[in-house]
Amino acid sequence: MLKVGLTKILRTVVSDKAKIGSCISKTFFSADMSPPIVIPPKGPHQASVIFLHGLGDTGHGWSQVMAEDLNLDNVKFICPTASTIPVTINMGYRMPAWYDITSLSEFDKEDKTGIMRIVGLSCYLPLNTEFPDSASSQNSSTPIIMCHGKADVVVDFRFGQMSYQKIKAFHSAVDLKSYENMGHTSCPRELMDVKNFLSQQLSA
Repeated sequence: MLKVGLTKILRTVVSDKAKIGSCISKTFFSADMSPPIVIPPKGPHQASVIFLHGLGDTGHGWSQVMAEDLNLDNVKFICPTASTIPVTINMGYRMPAWYDITSLSEFDKEDKTGIMRIVGLSCYLPLNTEFPDSASSQNSSTPIIMCHGKADVVVDFRFGQMSYQKIKAFHSAVDLKSYENMGHTSCPRELMDVKNFLSQQLSA
C-alpha cells in the first residue's frame, strides 16, 4: 500500500483541537466518491477523525486499523475513498488518489488544483513554497504530529524532515516521530504514538 502526499498514518480533524499530519486533513468530498466507511464511537461522541488513505488504497483498507488498533471509545472514525483518477507517476494508470503525483523525488511539479481540495499535512508538505503565507491563522495553535519511517524508500525520510523544519519555522506546536526500521508502511509503535496523541488532545 502506497502512502504519499496527504497520507501516511492519520490525516485528521479532532474536535477542532488537534490534527494529525502524518496526516490531518479536511477534504471537500466530490460527487463521484463512494460513501465513506464510518466507525461510530462506542461511547459519547467527543471527536471525529478523518483518515485519508494512501495512493491506490481505499478507506475500507484502513477502517479495521481505525476500529481495532486506535479503538478510542469516544471517537468517530471516517474513512473516505478518493476518486479514481489517472496518476502520472504510475504511467497514467487510474487509481484512487487525492491528487495527481508526477514524481516522488522532487516536488516542483505538484498538482495544485488537486492538492487545494485538501488542507492537511502528511509525509511531506505539499505546495511547501506557499507556506507560511497560505497557513490559516485559525490553526496557529493546532497540535500536529508527524510520523515517518527512516527506512522509507518511497517518500524519503529527508522529505519528512524538511517538511517538519518548514512547519516548525511558523508553527511551534508540531512534533516529528521517526521509526528506525520502518519503511513506507505503519508499525505498532507508530499506531500507539497516534493513539496517545489523540488521547492527550481529547483530555486537554
